[in-house]
Amino acid sequence: MSNASARWTLIAALALLTILTITLTTRLDAALTPAPAPAANR
Repeated sequence: MSNASARWTLIAALALLTILTITLTTRLDAALTPAPAPAANR
């Protein structure tokens, strides 16, 4: 049964990592959205 617990822990860790990455990307996008034109013109 130890293998099952390890799998659940890995799944939980992956879920947390995905949530953190999504939140970080959304925050970065929100911070970069105000001025996307100058960066694109480069």
